[in-house]
Amino acid sequence: MILLLFLIGVEQDKAIVEFQTSPTISLNILTPEVRFGMIEPGAGYIEKLGAIRVKINANTDWTLYYKCPEDIKNEEGNFLSVSYIEWRISGKDYKPLLKDESTVIYQDGPVDGKIVVIDLRLKSSWDIPAGLYSLPLVFTLTGAQ
Repeated sequence: MILLLFLIGVEQDKAIVEFQTSPTISLNILTPEVRFGMIEPGAGYIEKLGAIRVKINANTDWTLYYKCPEDIKNEEGNFLSVSYIEWRISGKDYKPLLKDESTVIYQDGPVDGKIVVIDLRLKSSWDIPAGLYSLPLVFTLTGAQ
């Protein structure tokens, strides 16, 4: 008896699955209002730890900026220099708040819900007239080009 063996070959081919995403970033200010409350004149520096929390989603490199478009203003329309307020990323050194300049706060790569925490520090002084003061801060998130 003669045994004939036939080898059955294996063939392979492939299918390519392809997709594309565009660079996408999102910015969400979690604390849209910061209140120092009533401050004591001449009390020195008053810190507000975790004053501003910003949530960022990005699938590309990104940079977070702030800008102060105007000085600190009270309800009577009187202005104080933004130099009364300093900022920092939690755990870092304080830096003076700058007016009319886009200032880099933080840079990173792709993230899913990164929380950037910004501390503020206000210098209380006897030369600040009584009143309720406010300061708009504009945050901008840019992605890699």
